Amino acid sequence: MTSTGGAHALARTERRPLRLADLLPVRLSPGGRRSFRALRNHGTTLHAVASMLTADPDLAARLVVLAIASCSADDVDPCLRDLSTAVAIEWLGTGVHHASSRPGAEGVTGSSLLQEVSCLPDDQRALLALCRFGGHTYREAALVLGIPADLAARLLGDALRSLAAPHPLGGEQPVMVRGAA
Repeated sequence: MTSTGGAHALARTERRPLRLADLLPVRLSPGGRRSFRALRNHGTTLHAVASMLTADPDLAARLVVLAIASCSADDVDPCLRDLSTAVAIEWLGTGVHHASSRPGAEGVTGSSLLQEVSCLPDDQRALLALCRFGGHTYREAALVLGIPADLAARLLGDALRSLAAPHPLGGEQPVMVRGAA
């Protein structure tokens, strides 16, 4: 190949927008394409779910990857609800969700609300994560967590009231429960 032909080919490539397919060395299998779409469409939200469950960023990322991998094996693209359920199930399966490993406010950097969420009991954090970010109703979240729906409603209410109460850093958190005074 001549140098002008090579330069011409390079110039032609530079004008075309870079596509993800250009970066992938091999074609993805159908399951791989589903996984990629799930990560692209829901990755940020799933990370929010996982981050509410654990203060360990590596574990949060691993939970998201495991959830996407488990849900992408089917022949249909997984929805947010299925993926967030898988994140919660993976978290429950890790065994690190018991009280002795629960992150305290000192383990979380960022906003005071995130610090307060990290101090909630595991079941309340899981319910908040599934209902707020995962697209679940409290009844659906109760099924995922294996608890009665009335208990889930009570725990979710307790969590919201706890977050709405005055906190030690001063001021008051905004009330998050409709109709609460």
